[in-house]
Amino acid sequence: MRELLAGIMALVMVLSLCSFASAADGKELITVTVFRGDPGDQPSNDNRIYYVENGRMLMTKEQYDNRADAKWLISNAAKAIWESCPKKQGTMDDGNAWAPGDQGEIYFDLMSDYDKAFLSAYGYKKPADFFNAPIELAPYGEAWQIDKAPIQDEYNDFLRIQDEWLPKIIMSADDAEFEKNWDAFVKEITPSTEVFSEFMQAEVLKLVEQVTK
Repeated sequence: MRELLAGIMALVMVLSLCSFASAADGKELITVTVFRGDPGDQPSNDNRIYYVENGRMLMTKEQYDNRADAKWLISNAAKAIWESCPKKQGTMDDGNAWAPGDQGEIYFDLMSDYDKAFLSAYGYKKPADFFNAPIELAPYGEAWQIDKAPIQDEYNDFLRIQDEWLPKIIMSADDAEFEKNWDAFVKEITPSTEVFSEFMQAEVLKLVEQVTK
């Protein structure tokens, strides 16, 4: 009973830290406020972590600087709790970053003039723009997610042999030693490779069948 009561009290404390404000376009904005004993230390009502303009979540310089202000974080952010909570990261479907501080416009504004000029010459706002767009994921998921328990011994051998032989192959002193090490590596890894590849092929086909029925 004591443990249950302690858990309930902890939950109430966490929930009591959350206060909700509204952004300019009606989007719901969650801010977390922690009040310390002295009412004079309580934060002002203007403790928003971002503002909205033309559908984009943006931050003033003051709002961005608050992220590194320990006193402001104690009064407004409950940072340790917030960072430990389950949350989405990356980019929303509407192009906004889940974390306002990660918005492309904000990232660009914080760059040096040299970096801004360099990226602008390519028509980019961030270094990641140089990369290709992410590929569309297959509807049956990624192969690495497949449970390999049925062939665990062979899979362990597959990994062990690579760890043992690849450094030897890479460090070969000359072509003759390279060929010798390579042939030994192929001979030893082939049995586990065949088991692994056949198993994965069969499992992928099962997943494809599930989503194409």
